[in-house]
Amino acid sequence: MTTQLLRLTFFSVASGGLSKGVWVKRHDDKAVVILKHPFQCHLIGTVKLSVLSGCVNILGAKLTANGQWHNLYSPSSHMLLKLTTEQPTGKDISQAKTQLSAMFSDAEQYTDLITSSVVVLLVSDLNWGFTDYIATIKPYQKLFQRPPEAEKLPYNKKLKPFTVSLLEKTEMMTSASSSEIDKFLTKWPLILKNSDCPKVLLCGGKNTGKSTFARILTNMALETKKAVCILDCDPGQTEFTPPGCVSLNVVKQFILGPPFCHQQDPAFNTFFGEVSPEGNRNHYMMCIRSAINYYLRMPERLPLIINTMGWIKGPGKKMLDGIINMIPPDHVVLLNSVKERVNPSDLLPKNVMKNQWRFEGEASDRHVGSTCNWDLTVLKSVVRNVEKMTKLSNADLRSLTILSYLGKNWSPGVSLNHNVPYKIKWSSLAIHVCQEIVPPSQILYAINASVVALCIADLTQGYRHNGDENLPISFQKRPICKCLGFGFVRGIQVETQMLYIVSPLPLNAISQVNTLLRGPIYLPLDRLQTQDITDLMYVDKTLTKTTGSQTLKKRQGIPRRN
Repeated sequence: MTTQLLRLTFFSVASGGLSKGVWVKRHDDKAVVILKHPFQCHLIGTVKLSVLSGCVNILGAKLTANGQWHNLYSPSSHMLLKLTTEQPTGKDISQAKTQLSAMFSDAEQYTDLITSSVVVLLVSDLNWGFTDYIATIKPYQKLFQRPPEAEKLPYNKKLKPFTVSLLEKTEMMTSASSSEIDKFLTKWPLILKNSDCPKVLLCGGKNTGKSTFARILTNMALETKKAVCILDCDPGQTEFTPPGCVSLNVVKQFILGPPFCHQQDPAFNTFFGEVSPEGNRNHYMMCIRSAINYYLRMPERLPLIINTMGWIKGPGKKMLDGIINMIPPDHVVLLNSVKERVNPSDLLPKNVMKNQWRFEGEASDRHVGSTCNWDLTVLKSVVRNVEKMTKLSNADLRSLTILSYLGKNWSPGVSLNHNVPYKIKWSSLAIHVCQEIVPPSQILYAINASVVALCIADLTQGYRHNGDENLPISFQKRPICKCLGFGFVRGIQVETQMLYIVSPLPLNAISQVNTLLRGPIYLPLDRLQTQDITDLMYVDKTLTKTTGSQTLKKRQGIPRRN
């Protein structure tokens, strides 16, 4: 078969008025995808991807033909990943042909397609056990579902076994670019070249694309730096941990998906215990100060990206100023939206330096020197179609993150019920509920069937109620302590004073835990009890149906009594 005839197998894709092409050859457990440069599309689904020839850019990460596999996650609940081909050089064509011939016996039928004007990808099923589990829970069943119009395209039909589709046009939530953003991204490699550890702070209102921009900056930095630090200051929508945390994370691999797809162990993590600092601003700022102090003590100098929360008015602006004063950045990037704007002059050094945070019960913190300065860049948010995203509330997204964290080590077919819990004696622990005042005698009721932070605290600050050695240790106020991870209290055995906790933490980490903190972080137990699986948590299938054994049905349309 001639090269000319093979080229006819490219499928026409209309996008932006340009004629582009995709060619797919499916093998047993892999598929070869050839993209005719220039090509751009959005992805939905999950997939493992390796570049055989050329280069593609995804969220600022340049994926090249270096033999590495990359896990891509693009659910409808977040901004879809955008794949863009880079100008091929043709240097790796011979290597790509050799690799394909070694892997597939029929590769000679299409290797003539590989020229200096195409990018060659190899894709495989990601086989992430969590996707099968989460598909049994409402409202997460359609997170990675491809839209019907995408399934009609010939190349997506061939990609269907690999749970990913290429979208030429979409009404889902996406991000675009602008000349201002492109200008800063062009300057970013020069900033990294001129400084070992530049510090960049991102701020702006809600849904302005701060987290996405942080991922792009991180991925670009990893081209030349072996690691990047990210200070996550948004306890409501965290990036690498379950919600309620303030964490410092050392990132060494490209970030190619939303938060629930890349949960990792932070370098330093404190459990703030709330999803918003509104109720305890001073404690929130103390948690951030602890993370900053850890970063400043790190022996290795790494770039720092500070991602702040979307509360930028009133007290939120005061806390933002306080963060900037605690660790003055080299660059402040403000992402402004039409709905929620900040006056750029309010972020100039001369104005921010006047608003240092005053910690309650402490002397005035150190003052930033008068020579302190930073470059302020104001960018217009280019997030589009936020209203088109999957109808998930912030609480749903937080539940999704904690489920993903608990299930990050699951294999396909495994659920929360299949995990063997750790057994811990409660008298050796301190237990504290962050968001409510709970009497020590009722503390065990408060944590049963709940998500708890597994921490290390100074137990000398605690006490035992009435000196009872059979009760857990209590704290008068919420402690600031290192958080090792999270667990789910599966059950409590009163006779042996044992807690049964399901957690992905290894045994050596669990053995260090001496404190359990509970915050407003919940598993969707009502939805877990209606899952489409055989082994449901807290449901006794042997129970005989009697009066009162079932929940009452809602009765609508009943006239109200006068």
